[in-house]
Amino acid sequence: MKQFFYSIAGMQLKKSLFYESEDYFRSHVCSSIVAHVFVGNMEPLKAYEFIKPLKEIFPGIVIVGASATGTILKGGIREQQTSISISFFESTRVKTTIYSAKDKKLFNTGWLISSLANTEKQCKAIEIQVATHNGLNVNDLFDGMEALNPNIAVFGGAAGKYTCISETFVFNENDLSTFGILAVFYCGAEFEIEITHALGWKELGHVMIITKSVGQDLYEIDGEPAFNVYKRYLNIDNDETFADNALEFPLMYKDVDIDIARIPLWCSEDGMLHLGGGVKEGDELRLGYGDPAAIKNALYEAREKERVFRPQGIIIYSCKTRKSFWKGDIDQELLPFEKISPIFGYYTFGEYIRIKKKIYICNAALVAIGIREGEPVGDILPKEENVYNKKVGSTLSMVERLVTFIRATTAELELSYEKLERANKKLEQLANVDALTGIYNRRSIEEIMKSMIFEQEESDESGYILLLDIDHFKKVNDTYGHDVGDKVLRKVASVIKHALRGNSMIGRWGGEEFLIVMVRKNQEEALKDAENIRTIIEETDFNPVPKITISIGLVNALKKESMIDIYKRVDGALYDAKNGGRNQVSTDWRKKNAV
Repeated sequence: MKQFFYSIAGMQLKKSLFYESEDYFRSHVCSSIVAHVFVGNMEPLKAYEFIKPLKEIFPGIVIVGASATGTILKGGIREQQTSISISFFESTRVKTTIYSAKDKKLFNTGWLISSLANTEKQCKAIEIQVATHNGLNVNDLFDGMEALNPNIAVFGGAAGKYTCISETFVFNENDLSTFGILAVFYCGAEFEIEITHALGWKELGHVMIITKSVGQDLYEIDGEPAFNVYKRYLNIDNDETFADNALEFPLMYKDVDIDIARIPLWCSEDGMLHLGGGVKEGDELRLGYGDPAAIKNALYEAREKERVFRPQGIIIYSCKTRKSFWKGDIDQELLPFEKISPIFGYYTFGEYIRIKKKIYICNAALVAIGIREGEPVGDILPKEENVYNKKVGSTLSMVERLVTFIRATTAELELSYEKLERANKKLEQLANVDALTGIYNRRSIEEIMKSMIFEQEESDESGYILLLDIDHFKKVNDTYGHDVGDKVLRKVASVIKHALRGNSMIGRWGGEEFLIVMVRKNQEEALKDAENIRTIIEETDFNPVPKITISIGLVNALKKESMIDIYKRVDGALYDAKNGGRNQVSTDWRKKNAV
């Protein structure tokens, strides 16, 4: 693989600029020629005209294009410029497709992308570029990609923009979209990839609960308008400066394998926050802040993995939040990667990365994608002590906001009558939660089940009940002790809770049994969700326990059926799953069909 890099400050692309890469093109046989074109501060139609010379010079070239809040090239940032990297692959096949997102059926789009990748010969990676837009929930896209071959890497970014009146956009060699998804497929036996990411933002303050959210729109935290968090703790006003002032203080929460930051992109008049990625009701979160030491350590670990991998090139997708944090020192986090291999990329409205089988939408992160063809060439760079050793100066604005935060939290310790009332409500909430696992207890999940039965009588919506049991759990307690057994129970509950998709709730039924209520699902969706839960548990690391599996009984709740009768059926289905060899899903409709 051979690469050439260019940075253009103007609005015109002159053919004479590419004489060196054109000579290489004419003297070498290539399987694919790929140009990444990241555009700073240019209108969509102008950007599409901009790439015409590339198509004329390099017939058959593949274009991967996106608007940006700043481009990255040769170890530094290029503000309001267009950066181009041209990659000549020797054996890797690369192709692109743009999908429209105007109908917002992103789950179907994700399924199409996965299907295409799974059928492509030797597909190794998918790069995703998204033209961000209000109402576009990229979580749905990645939910649709859950059937993607686990060996295929996924990375990418959400296109950015410099002004609130301009549009984000993506484009390839054939099309441009201000409301679409660009998918890039890398295929070939010799294509190798190493994806790393760095965050470094830390949690600050007490735990808060998301009480109302839809996709990327966060309406309420602890029963109050979400904006109140920023006003109370950071003294940030809901005006035209909100996004800039809140940028360095994302909302933080923990997923199964990763810490997630969510940047508020804008705030509505009623206090709703539109975030750079989706959140779920019931999730716990805290405010976050950029910890210089943690950021440096995270960058060093990411760079170390790329150093060992020895790539021929590194793509970097970094959140615009990091520009705000580093101020004039932004090149400090980029240059150490450049010493390993040439870098290029852009500053995004969100960064995408696949960890194990799940694709995450990150904010405030830097994602580095090392690529090469074949085995590494040349000597590996020697390991160094942390190369991120330059001292970062704290800005006055951050100190002032942290002081405001400390004062606010101190004042809350002096509980007034109103705060005592809130505490009582919290105690009432805790009464509904299982103390060990943190999910609903049996009383609460029974109430949810009753509500589902009642609502089903009043509508045509269907409901499903899953009863699951941890296989051979007594053996876990007997072999490793009850402390390990409790950890297994907590992790099973956490993993399933985060794996559940909309309109599904989980509670601890008792012992090692859990019950899940699903509403507004059809039979195929319910069975698919059940199999997904079973697979995720089977693939999760429960060290020191070598392996944990679960058996699941699944039934649909029939109209005019009592809760006791439903439970008898789902308990029978679970018994069939256990009796049939465990680690499987059993349904009563499968049994009926068999008869």
